[in-house]
Amino acid sequence: MKIKKIAALVLASALSTASMAGGLFDGFVLTSTGSGNTWYDASSSTANPDWTGLVATINQGGSFLLGAQVTSWPGQGVWNGFDAVSLVYSIDGGAAQSLNLPFARNVNASDDQWEQLASSSSANIGQSLSAGLHTVNVRFQAVDNAVGGSGTVWLDNGGNGWSANVNVIAASVPEPASTALFLAGLGVLGFLGARRKQG
Repeated sequence: MKIKKIAALVLASALSTASMAGGLFDGFVLTSTGSGNTWYDASSSTANPDWTGLVATINQGGSFLLGAQVTSWPGQGVWNGFDAVSLVYSIDGGAAQSLNLPFARNVNASDDQWEQLASSSSANIGQSLSAGLHTVNVRFQAVDNAVGGSGTVWLDNGGNGWSANVNVIAASVPEPASTALFLAGLGVLGFLGARRKQG
């Protein structure tokens, strides 16, 4: 009987602690190729396109800026809020990288939005991508400063994150034969121009 009481107390304690932690919702990915921000739904269901499938085609070495917005809710009791919120992304399953999402605004009495527009101060992942199709996986992370300890809260689609593709088109390079023909043509035009002046 004592074991059941102890187990019940441990479970009740764990549940009350879990309910004190805050959380994240309404995650959006923002992108720009130089003409404003395009919003994509990650954890949200709005009229925006979803962060899935092909989201952009860019030229190799071109700009593909990444930003994000996510909303947090506070926990109850001893919870004091988030210290930092970020978009964690990886390209083609590589190392995770983090983009800080600064506090942007209060959206009601208790929820906060964290946002980094896709701009020159965000992540420009396009310049480092080689030609081909690349998968960009995103997740949202928040670190809280709960009294008596801290923790990390994830909005990550059950640990899988959300993935979309970016197609990078190879930069065109003139063929050596084309360059040689062009230079030969210029030489012929120069020769004809010189003969005309003499004649």
